[in-house]
Amino acid sequence: MQAAAINARRRQASEEFKSFDKKLLLTMDGKTLAAWQSKYQPEDAQWILADQEWKRRTGISTRRIAIAAIIISALSFLIAALAYFYPKNIPTASTVKISAQPATIPPAPVQPPQ
Repeated sequence: MQAAAINARRRQASEEFKSFDKKLLLTMDGKTLAAWQSKYQPEDAQWILADQEWKRRTGISTRRIAIAAIIISALSFLIAALAYFYPKNIPTASTVKISAQPATIPPAPVQPPQ
């Protein structure tokens, strides 16, 4: 009896799968996709399709994170390269020579009395 019920359910799932539009999975939000997937058993084609859709969505967000990390790394490298190579002639405290001679202050001009 139980085997007959399982076979009937599999046949019904197979018939539903033949008429199912796979593009509909792309339009489903996460909640709707989870509810739809829960109607089927893991060995059903619909469940497998939903599982592949979850993996596709996860892969998209993983790729976006990887691309963002690559862009940030490239920008950081560019900034570091500019900072290293560009300001070669700007004097800094370590490149300015400090004279050991005391500074001489010229005398203030004196105005003659009138």
